[in-house]
Amino acid sequence: MKKKLTELTTAELDRRKKLLTGILIGTAVLWLFLIGAVFFLLVSKSKSLVAGFVPILVLPVVLMPLFIYWNQLSAEIKSRKNG
Repeated sequence: MKKKLTELTTAELDRRKKLLTGILIGTAVLWLFLIGAVFFLLVSKSKSLVAGFVPILVLPVVLMPLFIYWNQLSAEIKSRKNG
Protein backbone atom coordinates (compact mmCIF):
# COMPACT_ATOMS: atom_id res chain seq x y z
CA MET A 1 0.00 0.00 0.00
CA LYS A 2 1.47 3.32 -1.08
CA LYS A 3 1.57 6.13 1.46
CA LYS A 4 0.76 9.70 0.56
CA LEU A 5 3.58 12.18 0.75
CA THR A 6 1.95 13.95 3.67
CA GLU A 7 2.03 10.71 5.69
CA LEU A 8 5.80 10.21 5.29
CA THR A 9 8.41 11.57 7.64
CA THR A 10 10.91 14.17 6.48
CA ALA A 11 13.70 11.58 6.58
CA GLU A 12 11.71 9.25 4.32
CA LEU A 13 11.02 12.10 1.92
CA ASP A 14 14.71 13.01 1.80
CA ARG A 15 15.67 9.36 1.20
CA ARG A 16 13.16 9.04 -1.64
CA LYS A 17 14.29 12.31 -3.21
CA LYS A 18 17.95 11.27 -3.09
CA LEU A 19 17.14 7.90 -4.65
CA LEU A 20 15.04 9.48 -7.38
CA THR A 21 17.74 12.09 -8.06
CA GLY A 22 20.27 9.29 -8.56
CA ILE A 23 17.94 7.47 -10.92
CA LEU A 24 17.31 10.63 -12.94
CA ILE A 25 21.03 11.44 -13.16
CA GLY A 26 21.79 7.88 -14.26
CA THR A 27 19.17 7.98 -16.98
CA ALA A 28 20.43 11.39 -18.12
CA VAL A 29 23.92 9.92 -18.54
CA LEU A 30 22.42 6.97 -20.41
CA TRP A 31 20.43 9.35 -22.60
CA LEU A 32 23.58 11.32 -23.49
CA PHE A 33 25.32 8.04 -24.33
CA LEU A 34 22.43 7.10 -26.61
CA ILE A 35 22.63 10.44 -28.38
CA GLY A 36 26.36 9.92 -28.96
CA ALA A 37 25.81 6.38 -30.22
CA VAL A 38 23.08 7.51 -32.62
CA PHE A 39 25.24 10.27 -34.03
CA PHE A 40 28.13 7.84 -34.41
CA LEU A 41 25.92 5.38 -36.25
CA LEU A 42 24.49 8.19 -38.33
CA VAL A 43 27.95 9.24 -39.45
CA SER A 44 29.30 5.73 -39.99
CA LYS A 45 26.30 3.84 -41.38
CA SER A 46 23.43 6.31 -41.92
CA LYS A 47 20.89 3.54 -42.61
CA SER A 48 18.68 3.49 -39.56
CA LEU A 49 18.10 7.13 -38.72
CA VAL A 50 14.50 6.70 -37.51
CA ALA A 51 15.26 3.59 -35.45
CA GLY A 52 18.07 5.45 -33.71
CA PHE A 53 16.09 8.52 -32.81
CA VAL A 54 13.11 6.65 -31.35
CA PRO A 55 14.82 5.90 -27.99
CA ILE A 56 16.09 9.46 -27.79
CA LEU A 57 12.63 10.90 -28.34
CA VAL A 58 10.75 8.42 -26.15
CA LEU A 59 13.01 8.46 -23.07
CA PRO A 60 12.03 11.95 -21.83
CA VAL A 61 8.35 11.10 -22.23
CA VAL A 62 8.78 7.87 -20.29
CA LEU A 63 10.62 9.71 -17.50
CA MET A 64 8.00 12.44 -17.15
CA PRO A 65 6.19 10.71 -14.22
CA LEU A 66 9.52 10.53 -12.36
CA PHE A 67 10.10 14.25 -12.89
CA ILE A 68 6.58 15.02 -11.67
CA TYR A 69 7.06 12.86 -8.56
CA TRP A 70 10.46 14.48 -7.92
CA ASN A 71 8.82 17.92 -8.07
CA GLN A 72 6.11 16.78 -5.65
CA LEU A 73 8.76 15.49 -3.24
CA SER A 74 10.66 18.77 -3.48
CA ALA A 75 7.51 20.80 -2.84
CA GLU A 76 6.56 18.68 0.20
CA ILE A 77 10.06 18.95 1.69
CA LYS A 78 10.10 22.70 1.08
CA SER A 79 6.66 23.15 2.65
CA ARG A 80 7.78 21.27 5.77
CA LYS A 81 10.96 23.33 6.11
CA ASN A 82 9.04 26.61 5.70
CA GLY A 83 6.05 25.58 7.79
